Amino acid sequence: MSKAGARRDGTLLKSRRRSTSAPAEPVFGEVLRAEQTPELDLETALREIEEYGRRLEQSPVLANLLRYKKKVGDLLRFVIERSYAVQESSSYDPQGRRRLFVLVETINQKLEALVQDFLAKHGPPLDLVSRLDEIRGLLLDLHI
Repeated sequence: MSKAGARRDGTLLKSRRRSTSAPAEPVFGEVLRAEQTPELDLETALREIEEYGRRLEQSPVLANLLRYKKKVGDLLRFVIERSYAVQESSSYDPQGRRRLFVLVETINQKLEALVQDFLAKHGPPLDLVSRLDEIRGLLLDLHI
């Protein structure tokens, strides 16, 4: 008369099965780190752009220009991926021509403010520096 989980003396054995399922929700710390990571990456990118901009001002050689250009491109990709949602819609005008409308929505206000603060810090009157400022202004226009 032995049943599974029962001893001969009539006492029951406790099941020692381990749970193999993952927790239903991530731990708060993990969620917090995941949310903070993009801003930390942005701050790093902004510092690198500032540093490469200084190097380009001090030594206007092609290598410095290419590094600066790459860092600005990386920042643009980051900003576009993280802070904007692009919605496209189309309609037809009275003449029957198709019109495409693109709506750009700002998603991350903190990201936008951080980039604007960075761009507002620069402005020496040299020709090279004014070109760098033009690039910064174009970056700023992406946020408006």
